[in-house]
Amino acid sequence: MNVFFYLCDQGAPDKAKYQHCAISLAEGLLEHNASISATNDYYSQGATAPPLFLASGPRHQTNTDVCVVTHQYISRNGDPFVKDRCKWVLIDDSDGINTIGFSSVARQYDVVLKSHFNRLIWKMPRNVFPWAFGLTNRILESTRPIVDWYSRSPSLLWNFRVNHDVRKSAQTLCSPMLARYWKINNCIIASDSPKTTCEHSWWAVTGRRHNKHFYDALLSNQASSCFGGKLRPSTTLLSRRARQILNYLGTERSVILQFDSYRFWESLAAGSLAVHVDLSRYGCELPVNPLPGIHYLGIDFDSPQVTEDRIAFAAANTREIALAGREWAIRHYSPPAVANRFLELL
Repeated sequence: MNVFFYLCDQGAPDKAKYQHCAISLAEGLLEHNASISATNDYYSQGATAPPLFLASGPRHQTNTDVCVVTHQYISRNGDPFVKDRCKWVLIDDSDGINTIGFSSVARQYDVVLKSHFNRLIWKMPRNVFPWAFGLTNRILESTRPIVDWYSRSPSLLWNFRVNHDVRKSAQTLCSPMLARYWKINNCIIASDSPKTTCEHSWWAVTGRRHNKHFYDALLSNQASSCFGGKLRPSTTLLSRRARQILNYLGTERSVILQFDSYRFWESLAAGSLAVHVDLSRYGCELPVNPLPGIHYLGIDFDSPQVTEDRIAFAAANTREIALAGREWAIRHYSPPAVANRFLELL
């Protein structure tokens, strides 16, 4: 299979267009013996290794089977879609509500892979499928070897550099409960330029997100707060008439936007207990959802007693949940698993 990727140039580290989902997909497709090419060289893997994506020209060739387009490419260069023999796939992992995956542009594509999908907000167009950031080989390599559980600090990382609505709500509701069982580690880890060639390449291409010291912290702490996104009443996203009906019926619910995060997947891969919202409770949909209390600690902002009970249970079963979460993430969201899911959609 010949797969061509329409990608943005990398850009400077402080303005890098990091195309994570394309990277994970390409790494998995290569393990399926697919041939990968792109509009430009992208994703340096060190001083001596070639980039993951090698440029073959500004447009795909006649022997291409699948064209994959990132939303970053379209925002900078316009839509490259043409009706031909290829299957066309759009990756929309952008933030916000009315993103390109729900636009008229996306309706001409065979498949749209939509991260941050919330089933309580959107009616799913026929060609849109929930997607997830998932894991890349970089994340998996950076979280190996897994540190022996009993040598980890009984601490929970709570060290966000940027505030989100959900993080503020979690700070108010959960932090005091969590502090009963884990020491809260809120030390901010600087994202300075690494000195080694490979680490620097990853740091630059990810927009300074890659940080070896952060991975070391994940591997040496028992738990990690992975909250992110925006908490909204579902009725604020509907028409006036729909809001009136839901208010009359008393069925207003909260939803969470932009819930997916690299930190969630990094924590799972590191075998650290991931603490996030109860994804299913708030409409957050992945291709395969994790189960709260089995794969991660899921917080319910609307029920403090449920949250308190779940935290107590997770504290008594931290190791088992953390290791089950790691196994679940690798089984469903490692690059080969991502590629399998992609191929099934074509």
